[in-house]
Parts: sequence; C-alpha cells; structure tokens
Amino acid sequence: MEYSQNPAETSTNPRVKKSRSGRPKKKISEDETPPSIADLSRLELICLDVLWEKPKATVREVREALLSARPLAYTTVMTILDRMYAKKAVRRTKQGKTFHYEPVLERQEACEQALRSVLDFYFSGSVERLQNYLRQLSTPGSSSDAWNEISEDLL
Repeated sequence: MEYSQNPAETSTNPRVKKSRSGRPKKKISEDETPPSIADLSRLELICLDVLWEKPKATVREVREALLSARPLAYTTVMTILDRMYAKKAVRRTKQGKTFHYEPVLERQEACEQALRSVLDFYFSGSVERLQNYLRQLSTPGSSSDAWNEISEDLL
C-alpha cells in the first residue's frame, strides 16, 4: 500500500491545521450553499431562530435567549453552534477571544423549505390537496379557530 508524500498530508508540516483525529481540517468556503433545514436538528433550529432575532450573537447571548424556554449549559450551546458551523448553517467571526455567530440560512428560505417539505411529503406536491385539507379544517365544527384563520388567508 502506498502513502501520499504530499507535504500537506504529513504530520511534520507545521502549517497544516489538524483536527483532533489528526486529519487536516477542511476549510469552509463562504460561498457554499447553506444546508437544508432537514439537515438540522430540532435544537439547531431553535438556535437558528435565536440568531434570526439577534444576528451576530455570541454563545452566551444565544444561551441567555434560550434560558427561559430551554435551560442549557454554556458548553451545550457552544457544541450546537459549532456543529451548525460545520454544517455551514452559520458563519462565525472571532472578535478577541469570542466567536460571533450569524445565520447563513435566512428565515424566509427556511420557511419555504419547510412548507415545500410538508407539501411534498403529506400532499404529494399538490397545492390543491393542501387547499382541500385546509378547507376541511375550516368547516363548521372544526376545533381550531386558528386553522380557520390560516386556511382563509391561504385560500
């Protein structure tokens, strides 16, 4: 078995940053497309919601925004944001010793992806089927006034 003699792949090259596993780290390009919301966990989506409200937030600021609804440890939030960065869902910039995170995926795009996913999965991509479903929810005797309002707005 042959091994590459590329200097960038050898452990003696001090200019190559390595991950904990010893492999060279992959550089993340700023112009790559953001991930689908399907690639993000529920907790990552909750953090993304915080970042939509307060772009360029620190780990501490994201954690503080989540505390009332979801008390998480600082290190947990830091791990979540780091994973989101690895998935290219957020950008981060270092100011001093602190990273500031901002969303790559815009709220509007995430909403469109979510609605498209629901439409494709539950209604076979048919807007007409969705409209019929919403009409059924808005019939007399429906248990949800909120659904009635939504269906009227959409129809």
